[in-house]
Amino acid sequence: MNQGNEMKKTKESKITSIVRLSNNCNLACKYCYVIDKSNNLIQNEALEKIIHESATITDNVNYLWHGGEPLLAGLDTFKQICEIQDKLGEDIKITNKIQTNGILLDKKFLSFFKRKNFKIGLSLDGPEKLHDAMRVFPDGSGTHKKVMRSINLMKKMHMDFGCILILNKTNYESITQIYDFYNKEKIRFKLNPVILEINSPYGITAAEYGTALIRLYDHMKGVENGINCKTIDYLRNGVTKGCTEECTYQKDCHKHFVGFDTNGDVYPCNRFVGHKRMAMGNIHKKHLTTIFKSDKYMKLERKPKKLGCNLCYWKNICNGGCGYESYTTYGTLHSKTSFCESYKMIFEHIASREGAVMTEQMPF
Repeated sequence: MNQGNEMKKTKESKITSIVRLSNNCNLACKYCYVIDKSNNLIQNEALEKIIHESATITDNVNYLWHGGEPLLAGLDTFKQICEIQDKLGEDIKITNKIQTNGILLDKKFLSFFKRKNFKIGLSLDGPEKLHDAMRVFPDGSGTHKKVMRSINLMKKMHMDFGCILILNKTNYESITQIYDFYNKEKIRFKLNPVILEINSPYGITAAEYGTALIRLYDHMKGVENGINCKTIDYLRNGVTKGCTEECTYQKDCHKHFVGFDTNGDVYPCNRFVGHKRMAMGNIHKKHLTTIFKSDKYMKLERKPKKLGCNLCYWKNICNGGCGYESYTTYGTLHSKTSFCESYKMIFEHIASREGAVMTEQMPF
């Protein structure tokens, strides 16, 4: 039996390989967390290694092409990606997603992505005034009109897409206004908070985030046939069903997500790229299967009862929250998220209105 067949017996059900195609970006967003903003573009050798090595871990791979701004890598890079993937064979189930600021999307890119079934995520901070306060070109001018041009083009082409809202100090109090904008435009979205310790001028506190989530939840309840916010859906499922698909709340997220830098360095996920202490190895020097068996990789697992969560009723849903948030706030993976109080606030609020799955006795 060859090594490939042996691996099939131990493969995870699915893995998301988040690949940074470009460190550079054509914008200068004020809350940007990217450390390495060099002009490096990923090379074909790295693409080959990443795509093939990911397929040795599982026969169900979700490739998420990221940046910087991934479209700076050019259309030919995405054509090369598909050519490499086509050689993997029909036994490998492949999904391609791309996260972009949307500025460079045009008919050539979109026609290719539609033909190849790429799912597209854009960054959009709601109405023009709020969006343009943060998401700007290097000269300081706003980007909202150009992002909306791309969105309207995708609508005309009947393409499936969603958006990410970055919740920050300048817009968290306007969460209901932002939802109304998304609802009017019929755009599905999720939201991520700016971490206070990474970008203090624009980061939000746990109390501010929790309050915004509650206001958004309550507002959505009052909108008939409104569009979904995936973040609220994840939180509701956690409370009412006892589980959620969101990576933020998975204690074993390292088993299902892996990040790659343009030079082939391997990280627990894309958010860690550039934090060299968190690099697990390099794809050019070690097989991914070897990296996944290393002591450093094994130590990524976070155990909620050791994170200070042992007296929290929600620990089996939240699992201590995102390890990246813990790492950037406290310098260690093995601490609960800095947004712990946010999640307690929204979990308890949802439970008071919809009930909760009783997985264990309340600790008080």
